[in-house]
Amino acid sequence: MEIPRAARLLTVALACVSASAIALPAATAAPAPHPVPTAGPGAFSAAPYTADPAPAVRGRVVDAAQKALTAHADAAHRADGDAFTVRNLVVDRDGSAAVRFDRTYKGLPTYGGDVVVHLKKDGTYQSLATGSATSGAVSTQPRLAAAEAVKASKGAFKGHIDSVSASHLAVQMAGTDATLVWETVVSGTRPDQTPSRLHVLVDARTGKVVRTNDEVSTFAAEGAANAGTSKVGGGGPAPPPGA
Repeated sequence: MEIPRAARLLTVALACVSASAIALPAATAAPAPHPVPTAGPGAFSAAPYTADPAPAVRGRVVDAAQKALTAHADAAHRADGDAFTVRNLVVDRDGSAAVRFDRTYKGLPTYGGDVVVHLKKDGTYQSLATGSATSGAVSTQPRLAAAEAVKASKGAFKGHIDSVSASHLAVQMAGTDATLVWETVVSGTRPDQTPSRLHVLVDARTGKVVRTNDEVSTFAAEGAANAGTSKVGGGGPAPPPGA
């Protein structure tokens, strides 16, 4: 899901400008010396927003967002059985804010069902964005046994398998479709010898692999393509598929 303000929750870009000396003809006057740049945190201006507001501000923003989510349930494709918890938020200097909610359906994780509520600077509702165009209301009774989902998950892994987690039910929301799935995490080593923790979502009715997502990102090192090597990038767990 591409949500402009949500992207601002993840990274604050800092720009550092360096001046280069320009040689002047000998006939001209010597240039004035450049000021010495300030070092340390004070060298950068304060960000125009925060993801860690004061408790009173956070409480006020979350309360307003929860009320907006209730008032605009249709826009969020909210269904009976849905519950929402705050994942993170950002408050701008002018008081406007965005709050991101994770969704569960009848207690099951719901991937692709997260919602972002945008508030105006006075705390009133501005807009709402969600990752799908449907509700996550599906039957929570699987036709496929968990053991069969594990087999399908192993088949989706390319490389040496070290361990396989127990499978659990979840709901995958994508576009106008919602699907009950088994989620299994397969850990091991890829053929290029990099580690892998592959999340596999298997349709709990048909046994088809719906989606995979690896917690470990890899990229080919420059000049290493012919050598068949890679480097591990991205520390920490990645969100589950469709999150």
